[in-house]
Amino acid sequence: MRLLIPIADKNKAEITDINSASSWALIQMDGGNIENISFVANYHDIINDIDTLVIKNEYEPIMDFLEREVMILVAHTQKTIEEIIEGYVFKELRDLG
Repeated sequence: MRLLIPIADKNKAEITDINSASSWALIQMDGGNIENISFVANYHDIINDIDTLVIKNEYEPIMDFLEREVMILVAHTQKTIEEIIEGYVFKELRDLG
């Protein structure tokens, strides 16, 4: 499973709005375990390689992702990558679909 999260600052690794993202965290998961975390500047180059997009709220511009049948999850209370992954593992993120 590959999760994509819009990030404002790689050092803080906190989720931001899609339009405010300066980079994107690409997280490779195997079950509940993290295999790899990498950062990319532009999601267009990897959009076909992701399974799930995690967004900050349900009012984000997500049409590019929906057209490619990417699952959309909303992290209402989770802010950091760690909190989002924990929310994903324990099914605490809201499915937008």
